Amino acid sequence: LRVGQPRVMGPLDDALHLAAAGPDPSEPMERRERLRPLQAAFASLDGEAREVLLLRDVEGLSGEEAAAALGLSLAAMKSRLHRARLDLKRRYDERRLDESAGRGAPPSAAAARSPDKEGSR
Repeated sequence: LRVGQPRVMGPLDDALHLAAAGPDPSEPMERRERLRPLQAAFASLDGEAREVLLLRDVEGLSGEEAAAALGLSLAAMKSRLHRARLDLKRRYDERRLDESAGRGAPPSAAAARSPDKEGSR
């Protein structure tokens, strides 16, 4: 840093500043609230999707390691992982929309409560 030049703060500086300010007592509850839709979406996936996501994205196994653990070819594991990630994202987005609308119900229950578009014409 040159003398006389203003210092520009970046994201790392911001994070260090927040860390130095001390822990926020409400953070654990807020974190749990933010994770609730993700946890519900993950739990609603079928077993194969949960398994491949756990191996690759949680456990951090390589593609080859995950494929071997699942007894799949690398191409099949990649395909299953891609579909699982898309399904997780879709389910997560649905749950976040439900929660933001004040309905904690699963998407299927919310759809059953909404009026039929065909009947409203």
